[in-house]
Amino acid sequence: LPTEATIRFAHTDLIPKNIIVEKSTITGFVDRALSGFFSDFREYDCMHVPMEMTSGWTSCSRRYFPVLDPKRRSTASTIILRSVHCV
Repeated sequence: LPTEATIRFAHTDLIPKNIIVEKSTITGFVDRALSGFFSDFREYDCMHVPMEMTSGWTSCSRRYFPVLDPKRRSTASTIILRSVHCV
């Protein structure tokens, strides 16, 4: 992990099908089976798994969830890809 990473509780499966919305308000989250304590950028990376994304998800996620600065986003993506692909 990068030295500036902090550990936080994360849902890690924040994709459209797991977010409950009433009208235009997020009212809850479901499917917490993958939640736990992870590095602070884990949630961001998990929201951007290509096979889970739907049309408009990127703009919606940017509106409601904080975006990492480009340097941290790049570091986060590299770490996640290495862990998934055992590089």
